[in-house]
Amino acid sequence: VSRLLREDDPNSLRAISLWCTEPWTWDAWPRLDEAVRTGRNVVEDLYGKEFFPYLNEDAPESADVFNRAMTTSSVQSARDVADFLDLSGSASVADLGGGQGHVLVSLLDKYPSLHGTLLDLPRVVDNALPRLRPGGDLADRACVVPGDVRVSVPVSADVYIIKNILEWDDDSTARTLHNVRAAGGPGARVVVIENLVDDSPSMRFSTAMDLLLLLNVGGAKHTTDSMVGRLTEAGLVIDDIRPVNPYLHAFDCHVPR
Repeated sequence: VSRLLREDDPNSLRAISLWCTEPWTWDAWPRLDEAVRTGRNVVEDLYGKEFFPYLNEDAPESADVFNRAMTTSSVQSARDVADFLDLSGSASVADLGGGQGHVLVSLLDKYPSLHGTLLDLPRVVDNALPRLRPGGDLADRACVVPGDVRVSVPVSADVYIIKNILEWDDDSTARTLHNVRAAGGPGARVVVIENLVDDSPSMRFSTAMDLLLLLNVGGAKHTTDSMVGRLTEAGLVIDDIRPVNPYLHAFDCHVPR
């Protein structure tokens, strides 16, 4: 078990373990009953700011731990996502909120003629994988764009991938899906990939993350039904729902013509 706490283990859980022991985590968990009763996050009351402004402005070291944990999660699922997705016939793909670009790199490796765009917050894409940046071996087929999908999606693509970013709160989810639909236009493919929650043993980790989202941002992991509801409300047509692996499910959608 101790090997998983090493940085050099390919399946390392070090960053995720550190994330789960950050001070803001311990400060929040004792107020779980309050969050469950109200449906609101407790971070704003604890620190006077929303979760991400608090991390980025007041706790940069904690922000780095959080970003490394998200990167670890992305690295470990990127190959599964690339193996799962069939993008044959597509010329371009955009990974929205795609972190440092692990999923995008895996897709560009799989499809040598595919062009891709990585869109995420400036602080995140400043650390995009070297292969995607000028001088990297994928730079001629990749574009790195700083931005916030909740504000706009200034990217045109055949396929849009949205992985694990529709869980912060309902308003953010609605704005993101609206922006993606507007950017893609009629016929664009939108693939939403999420950890879902239900009552099966394989979902216990997702359930813990569901509670942590509630504490931090007032968000929640989705059930299949709640995700279908959000996508339908956004005007997307759902073509298929399938598991990517035991922890992730893909909702394959398109913008109606």
